[in-house]
Amino acid sequence: MSTNTGRSLMKKVFEIKGVHFDPVFVQSGTLNFGGEGWRYHKPLKVVLPERFDFSGTTDVSKTTTFAPRQGNMPLDGNLQPKELFPKCIYVDHAKGIALNAVGLSGPGMPALLERRILQNKTRPSIISIMAADGKTTNERLEETDRLGLVLAKAKGSFRAPFGVENNISCPNTDHDPAEKAKQEKALAEEVIEQGRILRHHLGSDAVQGIKINPLMTTRTALLIQDSGVYDYIMVSNTIPWLELPEWIDWRKLFGSETSPLIKRGLKQPGGLSGAPLLPIVMRWIIEARAAGITIPIIAGGGVLHPKDVDILYFAGATSISLGSVAFLKPHNVQPIIKRANQLFGGIYEY
Repeated sequence: MSTNTGRSLMKKVFEIKGVHFDPVFVQSGTLNFGGEGWRYHKPLKVVLPERFDFSGTTDVSKTTTFAPRQGNMPLDGNLQPKELFPKCIYVDHAKGIALNAVGLSGPGMPALLERRILQNKTRPSIISIMAADGKTTNERLEETDRLGLVLAKAKGSFRAPFGVENNISCPNTDHDPAEKAKQEKALAEEVIEQGRILRHHLGSDAVQGIKINPLMTTRTALLIQDSGVYDYIMVSNTIPWLELPEWIDWRKLFGSETSPLIKRGLKQPGGLSGAPLLPIVMRWIIEARAAGITIPIIAGGGVLHPKDVDILYFAGATSISLGSVAFLKPHNVQPIIKRANQLFGGIYEY
């Protein structure tokens, strides 16, 4: 079986370095840190028992830093938001969009491991990490080293295989990835070095991915791929406020060039998710494949309907990831998964 993207279906698994993942991934944070979900998921499961169901997906944990981080969404002891409706998240169901400035709220990697929140998963999963607390390259490399070290020490306590996803694209942290994306060489060098540090701690057989948004040029992505330290690319994270104005009509979507999160008193304007991201991600994948990027691309952003899966498949994605559909179109979760498994239910070689 082949398509115009040049892929060959080999067998009914999604395999990276011998680890069999479900062919559909969730975006980091969609199901919280341990896959348990969020408070609002409980009533949705009751109302939509056959449709709001993430069975058949690979869980990707909410992105964690090394140290505890309050961010803009304080969490209680069960790692649920203390606010019933977090003010750092803006949702417009009619337009199919969301804006968030959660800011990587979490207890930190050591606390997650101590509570076995990551280790107790019984199916292969992905742990999303970010070195977000340092303001300099060296500080971020030191944080990456600490993250890799504690994961390596805990590796034997995991009940199932896991991979690590280096999230370098969150728009709500102290350093601005939109600005760094303009400095391609420096960005590539830093991200490659982070990957080497993780490899040093976790071993050459560890599954390592990188999470980006389309602000990263395909030239930069190609440099990172050619380093050999990452096994896949996850695209896309949210789009930072007012970026890509040639593709996103921010004033039309929000009625102003001032973020509604700023109007709520937050310091960060947040990042956009939802419907507007789909054509942007599609274009990025097409350009990436044309530029020579051959490693698996797990694509997400604006996947709200089963037909959206086809768009990313024919663009050249290897798999998809689901995120904002959980609260924008929750009735479409399982139909999307079923369609994605029809198209992506295999291991692909490029």
